[in-house]
Amino acid sequence: MIERIIFVIFLMIAGVVAYRLYTRYHLQWAAASASADPLLHGLKPNVPAIVYFTTPTCAPCRTQQQPALARLQAELGEDSIQIIQIDATQNAEAADRWGVFSAPTTFVLDSRRQVRDVNYGVADTDKLKRQLLKRARDNQPLLAILDQYGGDSGYAAPYFGVNTRWQADVFKVFLRNGLKLCVSECVRRGDTFHVDYRVLLMREFPPEADVGEVIRAYAQTLEEMVRRHPEQYFWLHKRFKTRKEGEPDRYANPGSSLSQEQRQAMIA
Repeated sequence: MIERIIFVIFLMIAGVVAYRLYTRYHLQWAAASASADPLLHGLKPNVPAIVYFTTPTCAPCRTQQQPALARLQAELGEDSIQIIQIDATQNAEAADRWGVFSAPTTFVLDSRRQVRDVNYGVADTDKLKRQLLKRARDNQPLLAILDQYGGDSGYAAPYFGVNTRWQADVFKVFLRNGLKLCVSECVRRGDTFHVDYRVLLMREFPPEADVGEVIRAYAQTLEEMVRRHPEQYFWLHKRFKTRKEGEPDRYANPGSSLSQEQRQAMIA
């Protein structure tokens, strides 16, 4: 009995090792030929891509993979992700070049058109976003921009109707290095310790763009995020605590949850 259990465990380990070795070999093979593959000739430069192989008879492709890719593109925007869909039955040569034997199969390419991940079977939206984010960290410089007050020398941009000053220098560095503006939110689920992560804005600006355009896009996205989840935003600076006479104190009970009526009144 013990020998059988050991043999089953050995087979499982051998299967995992074989799968990982095959995946690594497949990635190396696809990466070696992808840069010159005609499928990628129409791609926009410096934008990640997903090469998606499907077939007309593939039910998971229609019911799961296609909706997941549609959600991914809706969340990130067409300027931030490119999706190439190939019918493996009509373009068998492309399927052979990429080593595709089943559908759905998706390849994740970084902004340099390098194949970095492959998924056999359905890959949901969250998995694809994690793969894209990991490759962005591996290959691209990241710049954290915070909504810090810029002082008298900062760039003026409205925020909740208040003419605030934003740090302009960090946005100038952002433009000079050709980085993308990415704004994300982490929203707490009720009173639990779980959060939902979502990309709100992924936008590329030309180096000659006005720094004010970048700051306004950033400020507007932040304000929209706060208006959607006002109960999860706590601002420390006095200039946002001042209220007209008769208005309720929004900071009176910061530890309590807001009712639906209070939430609607806050964003009205």
